[in-house]
Amino acid sequence: MIGIITDILWLTAALAVLTSVVIAVLNPLYAFWIENKYHMDLEGKLYESVSEAVEKAYEEGLQISVQFIIGEPEVEEEAKATTAE
Repeated sequence: MIGIITDILWLTAALAVLTSVVIAVLNPLYAFWIENKYHMDLEGKLYESVSEAVEKAYEEGLQISVQFIIGEPEVEEEAKATTAE
């Protein structure tokens, strides 16, 4: 009877260690996967800034619009002129 209890305790300890290792390994793999799938840099300053702005707008009940313009200076100037109108 004590042998069965000892075996169960050893199995639960082994499963706890295995679970800890799996979680420790999968967490960075998930971040790597999401970054490659959506081509997002989750640790970049731009992503963090947009996330903070969205969270703040959500807390205050406001709407937010985010527009990214990537290109040459001429494209950026045209976009500024379009938004100013």
